[in-house]
Amino acid sequence: MPLPSIRSILPSIAVITMLASAVAYGQSDDVATGPNPLLTTGGAFNWMRGAISDSTTTVSQLRIMSTRMSGNRLIVHAIPLDGSGNVIRSGLTGWSVTTRCRSTTDASIPHVPDVREVAWTSTSSSTSAVLCIDNSAAGGRFAADALTGLRTALTSMTGRDSVGILILNHDTERRSPLAPTSLAAESSSADSIEMPNGLTALWASAMQGIAMLADQASPDKVLILATTSDDNASVLFRLKDVVDKARSLDIRVYCINAAETTLGYLYRYASGATAGRNYTIANEDGSDVGNIVREILFASKHYVELSIPAPETDAACADLVVGVKVEGPSGSSAADSVRLPVRDRDLQPSVICVAAFPDSGEGALQDYYSLLVTLAERLMEDNTLDIELIGHVGLDYKGNAVARGAERARFVADFLTGYGVSTSQVHTRSAGSAYPLYYMQQEASQRLLNNRVELRWLRPDDEPYTITVGQVESEEQAETLVRTWSARKYKAYFEPVVVDNAPAYRVKVWGFATRSQATTAADGIRKKYKVKTTIE
Repeated sequence: MPLPSIRSILPSIAVITMLASAVAYGQSDDVATGPNPLLTTGGAFNWMRGAISDSTTTVSQLRIMSTRMSGNRLIVHAIPLDGSGNVIRSGLTGWSVTTRCRSTTDASIPHVPDVREVAWTSTSSSTSAVLCIDNSAAGGRFAADALTGLRTALTSMTGRDSVGILILNHDTERRSPLAPTSLAAESSSADSIEMPNGLTALWASAMQGIAMLADQASPDKVLILATTSDDNASVLFRLKDVVDKARSLDIRVYCINAAETTLGYLYRYASGATAGRNYTIANEDGSDVGNIVREILFASKHYVELSIPAPETDAACADLVVGVKVEGPSGSSAADSVRLPVRDRDLQPSVICVAAFPDSGEGALQDYYSLLVTLAERLMEDNTLDIELIGHVGLDYKGNAVARGAERARFVADFLTGYGVSTSQVHTRSAGSAYPLYYMQQEASQRLLNNRVELRWLRPDDEPYTITVGQVESEEQAETLVRTWSARKYKAYFEPVVVDNAPAYRVKVWGFATRSQATTAADGIRKKYKVKTTIE
């Protein structure tokens, strides 16, 4: 039998050498999962990527990674970092935790916490993570940059962690199933990603990510949402659904909120209510998504745990502000704070769209086929559900905007009824150009959202019907009218509109479960207060 050639056995020798080296390093430093130790790194860096044991290291920043109530204790996981992204393993003293109710002006209450350092060892549990990346029209290059940064970060990682990748707009593409980080890195090429387009169904994508994590054997599961716009196209799911499902499966939600125009409180609630963290970055810093994902994975296994007695809160307190401070060598110190929701809430989306068009002309629905089919099948499952489709037209339209909006709403309604939905379940109306989401529609994504068909579920429990009782020219006048109607024992609010290309404000009263209730109330209002009314 001939001996194998030296060329044929070189790869095996290399693998054996690498494994032996990794084992030897793991024996000298227990901060390891698999063959990749948490090394000390140099150079300025903002995110956790290594560890350092030098007791003279100054602390540059502190990040709270997780906050939760556990029995009668408040538990905080934090990572103290030097200027190179190394978590500091020694030399830190003077840990303190403060708490206060966000809704009060009371001073923060200081606590001296119990402190426990948790080190990443060869026996640490692996982490399973699903990353949802927004590639809607509003995002520009964000998704492509995020994938590029993710590939760079994951390529340098080995071990037992697994990552899955979903790319979303109003639809969701599974770019990578849950796989070891090296395989996930191979799926993170930005070359084949589609151009950013369409709406954002973030909560629907999040529910898909949770479903992927549900079957994982790993006890540590995280969902990471990287978005440049608020959800505007999840027809079946709300933020509450995501939070409730994540909690039931012990999944932490981390949000990477990458736009100044997003509603930050949505992501603070999603992360805070599930023991995760909300990151805020600039839209042009999408490449940092990879660094943040790596930090989340590393900090899931290597952190400082702080524990204090659970603070007492009254019924008026919806959020606790939890602050942490640490002191290091040479007078250095760092601090961070987060909000911890102590009351559940059901935050409603400002808008749900089922179709949008690039301009005020005629458009096609093929891009929204899967979204409309999802809606149609839900309506066919339960024929007690009713919806309203509201057609909107951009401010640049020169024709009859109300007629164009009605045409668009009927266009979508015809698709649904043609698919099999009962005509009695689908109602339509037009808002014309009165409710642009962007007054200065300078970008394609802004024109797209101004030329939309909006969905409203007509659920009696949501009290969806409103009565318009006045229209004025200024916000001050609108506030005065709201106070007047509130004094009359109505629930009132105002909203901005555009009428004849000029801003105006409509005052509405709300709280009507059915159109019949709203009609009766509107009749009474007209007779008693001599005002014109419109039911929506």
